[in-house]
Amino acid sequence: MTAVREARPGEFDEIGRLTYAGFGHAAPGARRPTPERLHLLLDAEARARQGTLLVAEDGGHLIGTATLLPGDAALSRQARSAAESELRLLAVLPQARSTGAGWQLMRAAIERSAAAGAHALVLDTGPRNFTSQRLYHRLGFERAPERETQPSLSGEPLAVFVYDFSPSDPLLVRLARPNEYEHTAPSIWAAAGLGAPEQLSALAHEHELWVVERRDDHRLIGAVVTVRPDPAADPNAVLAPIAHPFAVAEQRPVVAERLEAHLAALRHVRQRLHQHTVSA
Repeated sequence: MTAVREARPGEFDEIGRLTYAGFGHAAPGARRPTPERLHLLLDAEARARQGTLLVAEDGGHLIGTATLLPGDAALSRQARSAAESELRLLAVLPQARSTGAGWQLMRAAIERSAAAGAHALVLDTGPRNFTSQRLYHRLGFERAPERETQPSLSGEPLAVFVYDFSPSDPLLVRLARPNEYEHTAPSIWAAAGLGAPEQLSALAHEHELWVVERRDDHRLIGAVVTVRPDPAADPNAVLAPIAHPFAVAEQRPVVAERLEAHLAALRHVRQRLHQHTVSA
């Protein structure tokens, strides 16, 4: 059973090695980090001094870590003020990536940030790290292209995500979670002929199943299916090639407008990624 807690001083060296391995540098043939990056990955003690160093533990073994920082910490790079929290260096051992450790570390960071009174929790990731991006979208983080000004190692801007604790938009568009397929099917997809959870599971595996959630009561009232991001594909063709990519249960004009805005945002992000691919 995976549990998340704060790191202990005697674990810092192990957490440093875990972080290094979690970012794939220990794999045979993997690219080695720059000296500056290597120091950042290994120096877990410095991260603990600046913020909260979290670990995921399973059966007495550390399998994941993340660092929750105040917005004014020296290691923060996306937070805009001390009122925001920032999450950095989320890492899970390759052999433990199916345990849900990443999800639990993220949930702990969200809960701790909210309890501390932060206005928002921000983070960044590689522009092509689609696996991590899907995790953040399932949790309710929203992409913030207007913040994406810092380059990644490839030269493309880092992808920035924000979890807003006081959002003005009453609707949230996020990726569906596996435990929601059974709930989603009867409430949204019945009219589209997709009533079985296994159908939704297969659909979400092949494409991306986005849902519209009411923030006040967490009810799912709409959905859209898009193709998975592919830097080499047409960035404007975001809708999945299925018979009924849209489904709306209630508030039709409002939900339809929100979904169109979401599709426009996806096109914008994918157009930029495509341009970098073509020009590389």
